[in-house]
Amino acid sequence: MDGLLWRKGCGFVRANDFEVKVLGLRLFMLSARMVANNWQAALQIVVLPFSLVVISAIALGLVTGVDVASIWAGNINAENTDGPVLVALSLFGLAYAVMCTWIAVYWHRYILLEELPKGFVYQVDWTAIWAYLVKGFVLSMMTLIPVLILVVLITVVLAGAGSSTDFLGPIAGVVVLVLFMRSFIVLPGLAIGRKMTLREGWQAGAGHMPAFVLIAVIELLIGKANEAIPTSLVPAVPLIGFVLSLVLGICLLLISVSVLTTLYGYFVEKRAIP
Repeated sequence: MDGLLWRKGCGFVRANDFEVKVLGLRLFMLSARMVANNWQAALQIVVLPFSLVVISAIALGLVTGVDVASIWAGNINAENTDGPVLVALSLFGLAYAVMCTWIAVYWHRYILLEELPKGFVYQVDWTAIWAYLVKGFVLSMMTLIPVLILVVLITVVLAGAGSSTDFLGPIAGVVVLVLFMRSFIVLPGLAIGRKMTLREGWQAGAGHMPAFVLIAVIELLIGKANEAIPTSLVPAVPLIGFVLSLVLGICLLLISVSVLTTLYGYFVEKRAIP
């Protein structure tokens, strides 16, 4: 039976005829509406990990002397790419990855199990977060390495023939996102304690490649639009630019995680689209 939060995903917006006919668009719109209609729950889930990541950036800056916030916000030059800086950024990158995983786990649980943490400061299930993070990393490597090798080989061949390789970037982006979605569909199950094999995940979405491709294209377009938004609007206060970049990143993360939740609910749990 579909949960109340799942049914609330569409809110008071009726899908038009075109949306009904295009599965990928229906799934994406349901995912976006889930975030929009449950923004208070999203805020409750996000505030704690977001705050800890900001604190970690400030702490790393104080301990190492590296302005992590400024560099992460996009202020990069030859002077801030030495060893200590790379170490500080790597540590912060790990903290950022944990934050993203944390949000993903609790969003999956909220939509699929209707389980919401109590208050803005809550007890964290680190076991689930680390399991999700490790599984996500392994799946990412399994996806990225073959695609990168293939792209390099095609680039070498085309360059040798004097042909343009500009078109490879967007195509590779769509391919990677589709493979991510097909593989990562097992992660929501891991978050709610229902483990699946990679094979089971691929079988669940079999026969719906156009839907995955359409969602990948939409997410790429949203990502490009986000890149056009300046994140260092106030150079005199780099911390504000840093916080803005984190906020924008979390908004995109919530949409992507919601898409993954929707794919799991629809293809694995066989829930209906409201």
